[in-house]
Amino acid sequence: MQDYKSHIYLIISILCFLILSKTLTAKEAAFVKGELIVKLFEGEKIERIVQDFDFFEHKKTFLRPKKKLSQSLPIWLLEFDAKHISQQKLQDAIFHHKAVAICQNNHFIEKRNTPNDTQYTQQWQFENVGQTGGTIDADLDAPEAWDIATGGLTALGDTIVVAIIDDGIDLEHEDFAGNLWRNHAEIPDNDIDDDGNGYVDDYYGWNTFEQNGNVDWDSFHGTPVAGIVGARGNNGVGVSGVNWAVK
Repeated sequence: MQDYKSHIYLIISILCFLILSKTLTAKEAAFVKGELIVKLFEGEKIERIVQDFDFFEHKKTFLRPKKKLSQSLPIWLLEFDAKHISQQKLQDAIFHHKAVAICQNNHFIEKRNTPNDTQYTQQWQFENVGQTGGTIDADLDAPEAWDIATGGLTALGDTIVVAIIDDGIDLEHEDFAGNLWRNHAEIPDNDIDDDGNGYVDDYYGWNTFEQNGNVDWDSFHGTPVAGIVGARGNNGVGVSGVNWAVK
């Protein structure tokens, strides 16, 4: 029995080691060793960073600019001796330099779950690559979230419903096809409070200004807000919402 247990423990130990090794390898392979991407504040020079980090923790870094990544922005690709210098510590130190706005590893590119909506590239709030002259990566990291979920149902299988309190919505807009909430306990346009909730014909919602169920307005604000929340994503037209499938 003891020999049997010893063999079991040995097998488990080996499996744990292999899993850990694979995990560490995957993490190490996520970025290029010995390379950092740095964005400087306006007016700062990359030579200052190279000079200030010529030595790090009493070791020669051999830090040097490898390539300027943007013609209009002070963004540089740096390389250094990763064999003798801790990449994490050097990255953190450079990031906290007063001349540096951003410092990150040079991650390998991987395809994200991005929608095919025609105006998606203009939606900098989801994925900001400086397309409108704004700050790169000042966004919601939406593609990273969409890799996990794009809306639809909760983990318990319930429909996700979001209430928009605004000045109406264009019910005929093509980007809301399949995403509009409906009160299925109410029969529309029969002037009866079918579900007994105190609101007559609240099939699509409620108009608190006119005190009726007419929320279908040519809205200049409510429609865009509803679109940001729940425009149909990946349908090849218009924009994408934070949630591609939501009521």
